[in-house]
Amino acid sequence: MKSNLPIMLSPPGSINMVSRWKVSSLILFFGLSMSLSALAQEFKISGKVTASDDGTAVPGATVLLKGSSRGTSTDANGDYTLNVPDGNGTLVFSFIGYTTQEIEIGTRSAIDVVLVSDVRELGEVVVVGYGTVKKTDLTGAVGVIDPEQITRRGSVGTMEAMQGQVAGVDIANKTGRAGAGFKIQIRGQQSLSGGNPLYVVDGVITDNIDFLNPQDIERIDILKDASSTAIYGSRGAYGVVLITTKQGASVKDQSVITYDGYVGVRKVARLPDFMPGDKWWNFRQDSFLSDAMVKGLPVPAKPGDNSVNSTELQRRVDERDFTDWPGLILRDGSQMNHWVSMAGMGDKMGYTFGVGYQEEKGNVIHDDYKRYNFKASINHKLNDKWSGGTSMNLSYAEADQGSPNAMLNAFRMSPLLSPYATETGAMLLQPGKDIVDVGKPTQITHIDMTSSANPLVDMENSKSEVKTLYAIGNVFLQYAPISWLSVKTTFSPRYTVNKRGEFLGPDTEGRIGGLGRATLDNREGFSYVWDNQVNVNKTFGEHAFNFMGLYSTNMFRDEENKIVADQLPKSARGFYNVNQGPAASRTTTGGFSRSTIMSYALRLNYTFKDKYLLTLSNRWDGASVLAEGNKWASFPSAAVGWKISEENFLRDVNMVDNLKIRASYGQTGNNSNVKPYATLANASTPSYYDFDVVTP
Repeated sequence: MKSNLPIMLSPPGSINMVSRWKVSSLILFFGLSMSLSALAQEFKISGKVTASDDGTAVPGATVLLKGSSRGTSTDANGDYTLNVPDGNGTLVFSFIGYTTQEIEIGTRSAIDVVLVSDVRELGEVVVVGYGTVKKTDLTGAVGVIDPEQITRRGSVGTMEAMQGQVAGVDIANKTGRAGAGFKIQIRGQQSLSGGNPLYVVDGVITDNIDFLNPQDIERIDILKDASSTAIYGSRGAYGVVLITTKQGASVKDQSVITYDGYVGVRKVARLPDFMPGDKWWNFRQDSFLSDAMVKGLPVPAKPGDNSVNSTELQRRVDERDFTDWPGLILRDGSQMNHWVSMAGMGDKMGYTFGVGYQEEKGNVIHDDYKRYNFKASINHKLNDKWSGGTSMNLSYAEADQGSPNAMLNAFRMSPLLSPYATETGAMLLQPGKDIVDVGKPTQITHIDMTSSANPLVDMENSKSEVKTLYAIGNVFLQYAPISWLSVKTTFSPRYTVNKRGEFLGPDTEGRIGGLGRATLDNREGFSYVWDNQVNVNKTFGEHAFNFMGLYSTNMFRDEENKIVADQLPKSARGFYNVNQGPAASRTTTGGFSRSTIMSYALRLNYTFKDKYLLTLSNRWDGASVLAEGNKWASFPSAAVGWKISEENFLRDVNMVDNLKIRASYGQTGNNSNVKPYATLANASTPSYYDFDVVTP
C-alpha cells in the first residue's frame, strides 16, 4: 500500500525552524561551556589578615600564589582580594615579624588568616644599605646585633653596648672617661692613612653614633666585606655601621607607653700593678748606685735621698707610710639611663615619641657626663600608592672632664710623697718639694725630688668642658604605582654644635709659678643627604629579581672659631675669662669648609630556585675634594652564593639547618683623609681682598 505524503520545501537561502533550533542550542551550549570553562580557570579569593597577639589587622602583609608571580598585599584594614586560576593552588601569607603560613585554596572563596608573631623572624631580615634582604639570601659579610643585647648590657653609649657582639669588629674605649668616644675597627686597618667606619643612622650619614640612646635602637647591621660596602663607594673602605631607630610602625592599632631604665655602679677594674713604697724606694736607690758605678763615681752615702736636715723620707720607708695616689683620684662611679616612649599605629599612620636622660659619673673625680635625648617619628600611608613620613633625633650632651693631666700624674707619682706638707699640713703644689725655712742656714728639706704638680691641686684648678648639640632627621615620600615597583625620595639633614672650653689655672701642671691659660673652641656643622631611589621586586616562576637604582647628593659644611689666651690674671677662674688675657697673648683662628659628593648606584639581587644567589652592584662617586680630572671613581662588586642545604642530598639531614657557600669581590674607597681644598694649588704669597682694598 502506498501513501503519498506532502513534501515541504524551504525557500532558497533559508533554514527551517528545527534546524535553526538545533544551531541555536549548539551555540548556547558552546557559549555556556566556554563561560563555565573561563569561570573554572579564574575565580576570586578574598579575606582578612589579622595578628594573633592582639587580633588587629595586619596592613601590608603579602599574599602570594605559591609557585607563581601572582600576588597582592593587604590594605590598611588587613583585607585582600586575589584572582587565582583554580582551586588546586596554595596561598602564602607573610609579614615581617610573623611566621609565614601556607593554606590550600580548595573550593573556598574566602580565606581569613591569623598570623602568629615570631620574634626570631626579625633577625632573618638584614639591612644591606638602601634595602633589605633575607639573611638566608645574603651573599656578603654582614653582622647583625640584636637590640635586646644592646639594652641588656646597661650601657650609656651605643658603642659600649656593641663590644664583643660581632666577629671581626674591634671596639675599644679611647680613655675610659665618662662619655668618652670609642675607636672601632672592622676587619683591621684598611689604609696607611687611617680612617673610620661610615655611620648611617636612619639614612643620615653621621661622624659618630655617640649621641644615640641605646634604648631607641631597633637594630644594628654592620657591613664588613668589600662586596657589601661597595654600595657606599668612596666611603666604605673601613666598613659601614647601619643604625635603625625605632619607628611608629612597630605597634599596631593602639598606643603604648613604655619605660626602660636602669641604674648601675662603675667599679675600677684591671688597674696596673703599682710598686709598693718600699719596692719603689729600692728601685730609686738602685738607679743612683748603678749610675755611679757606670760612670766610675763614688757611691753616694744616701742614694736617692736628697733631704737636708730631715729623716722624714727614711721614716716613711721604715713605717711604710705610703700614699696611694691613684686612690686619691679614683672613685666608685655610677651610671643611669631613663627612656620613656609612646608609640602607636592607626589605620594609616604610625608614630613614636620618646625622651631620655642619661648620666654617668666616671671613676675619676670631676669626671661627669649628662645627655638628653628627644625622638619623634611619624609614618603615614596616604593611600594604596602613596606613603610618607618624617623622623627627628635630637641630643644635647654635657661632659666635664676636669684636669687633662691629674690622672696621669697620679699614676706616676712616687708613693713616698704626700699631698700635704709635713710641718703645716697644707696642700703642696709639688709633693716632691716639701721644704720649710727656705734660704735659712737651718733650712729643712723633708723631700727634695723632681716633682709634677699635685694631682689634687691640679684637679681643683682645671676645667675641661664639652657641650654638644646633635640633631638629625629625615623626610621621605614614596610612590608605588604597582606592587613590584616603588619610587622613594628622602631628604636627611644633620646639624651639630660643639663647644669646648679648657682652663688651666696657675697651680696646674706646667703652670706652677705662672699664670692661667684658657681655650674656647666653637664648631658648627651642617650636612644633608638627598637620596632618590627606585626599587623593582619581581618574581617569574623560579626566578626572583630585586633591582635598586640610586641617585644621591651629599653636602657638608663646617665652621670653626677658636680663641686661645695665655697669661690670664689670677682673678680669672675659667675659660669664659679668655678675653682677660693680654692682647699680645691672645690668638684667634677660624675656619670654613664646604664639600659635596654626588653618587649614582645600581644593584641587582637575583635568586634561582631559592638556592642560587647572585648580587651585582656598582657605585659612581664624584667628590669635590679631589683634584680636577680625578673627581670620579667607580666601585663595582659581585657576589655569588649557593644554599647547599636546599639541595636534595642535604634537605633531609636534620643536623644541617642552613649551609651556604659564598664568594665575593668588591672595590671600596677612603676619602675621609682628603680635606676640602687640599688638592688646590696655594699661592706662595696670599692676598686678602676686602671691598676692593688689597691687603698683602
